[in-house]
Amino acid sequence: MLPARSSRSAEEWAKLRDNTIEYDELEGLIQEYNATVQTNNLDLAEFKRKYGDTKDDVSSKYRDMADEIYSSINYPDLGILRDGVLLRYIRQDCTTVPTFFDTLDNKVALLKLTPGQDRSAADFFLERNDALIIESFGVGGLPEHGGFYDCLQSWIEQGKFVVLTTQVPSEGSDVGVYHVGHSLKANLRVLEAYDMTTEAVVAKLMWILGQTRDFAQAEKLFYTPVSRDILRFSGE
Repeated sequence: MLPARSSRSAEEWAKLRDNTIEYDELEGLIQEYNATVQTNNLDLAEFKRKYGDTKDDVSSKYRDMADEIYSSINYPDLGILRDGVLLRYIRQDCTTVPTFFDTLDNKVALLKLTPGQDRSAADFFLERNDALIIESFGVGGLPEHGGFYDCLQSWIEQGKFVVLTTQVPSEGSDVGVYHVGHSLKANLRVLEAYDMTTEAVVAKLMWILGQTRDFAQAEKLFYTPVSRDILRFSGE
């Protein structure tokens, strides 16, 4: 069933329906029959009804909404409420029976690196804790100076856990980009946060170390998505 459009003449409609695609028809065909374009047009029309019809009104509201999105910890949106109905963009998988845990290892420390820092702070935290999360620069590499590689190697051999992540919001980590990070990932048993938030890493590591100190088991649990906390392994 073709949508009725008063904006096109009978000749234009006949040309679009003649089963022959000409280059100058592509824009019209997409406009009329592409579901995504039609949905976007409906959304834009609804947006204009709510917030204004001029380009200045629309662009101003879009900027305000973008600022709100990027300043929110819930990005991307989990869903939208439309006509009283909750439409979920990301559905949560639930088991039939909940599982409860009552043991956490609260000896998990967090270190935010600053320029010129050496290994002393990492040694301090790892001596007193079971795990250390390091918020590093860029995509999560470690400086070549300061003895960080030797520091982590020593403590990991003693059974400590180390997670590398980034200080950059919404960036995600890619430890293998830099030389020291690549060596750490290739030679030492370090975990990488990827797109997990620091808050999620802290809570998850406390939960994991409350269950096991075996690295292989801890690694498996760490990279198993919980409520889409790590999208790299969620199959999306």
